[in-house]
Amino acid sequence: MIKINKIQSEATIAELKQVYNQNSPYPIDSFWDAVIIGQTPFYEIEIQGRVVGHCGVSDTGQLVRLQLDDEGWGHAPQIIKTLIDEYRVEEALVATFESSLLAACIDAQKKISTHCFLWNDQQRVEPPAPPFDDLSFRHATMNDLDTITDHFETPFEGYYEGVIDRQQLFVFYSGSALLGAGECRRNQGQIQFGEVGIMVVPEHRRKGIATYVLAQLKQVCYQTGITPIALCDVENIASQRALKKAGFVSRQRILSIHF
Repeated sequence: MIKINKIQSEATIAELKQVYNQNSPYPIDSFWDAVIIGQTPFYEIEIQGRVVGHCGVSDTGQLVRLQLDDEGWGHAPQIIKTLIDEYRVEEALVATFESSLLAACIDAQKKISTHCFLWNDQQRVEPPAPPFDDLSFRHATMNDLDTITDHFETPFEGYYEGVIDRQQLFVFYSGSALLGAGECRRNQGQIQFGEVGIMVVPEHRRKGIATYVLAQLKQVCYQTGITPIALCDVENIASQRALKKAGFVSRQRILSIHF
């Protein structure tokens, strides 16, 4: 008999996440970890009264994490079926390097599509010439916060304050006009990696800014001794082009599997 019980202890959830990140064969983007995984309830999975693993299932029926021991993986098809039938799971977000989970989900799937791309740094690229003569690139401060939130959606309350405080957020201006912002975050699970990401104000897109800033963010990673990685939605064609120009290559995906 399979039983699934909500984990109430935040300390237990944090420990489970830490173990997953430390043992992952591929670094998971910290933004994904904070925004997608971090906002998802976690559950303990029991079989015959023994805990065999845990899962993360959002309130909208999205499975974002399933970790099992050897006994648990032996019952993976039944666990997936239980999540679908009794807990209204309709979709799983599965990384292509999560082979056991991918196999279990494929057996129950109705539709599979790419949700986002995971990018590795393949080539060091010299930063191109600035696309604006008066472009400035610097760490963001709290004085920039209102301008940033006026232009970009906040992932969750306190997010920008946190990355500004940790000096992980950069801004780029042309004179007094904000062109965009970029992040360079040391990976929480595998500290030899650092995620880079950019946001460009809509009216300044397609001007070479993204490629320039990505190259600058890569230099920040190199200077601090970490390897840059990135994550990009499948619909964001402009970011994919900019990442390729900046020397990144995508070898892994996060798939959307519908049941």
